[in-house]
Amino acid sequence: MAWEKIIKSGLDFGTKVVLLTPTHDLREDTLSDESELAKQSEQIRDLARKYHFGLADCYKF
Repeated sequence: MAWEKIIKSGLDFGTKVVLLTPTHDLREDTLSDESELAKQSEQIRDLARKYHFGLADCYKF
């Protein structure tokens, strides 16, 4: 996954990482777990859990 490659690259330099989920887009059904943004948000949450990073979860609000 491209995100993990970027994350690992940053970690190699000692970078502090905080991940951010996308904000809502009114063109999508924001109540559906099957929307593209919901899926991307879940991937980002999984990465935050896996690497123990901070997470600003804008999509959850």
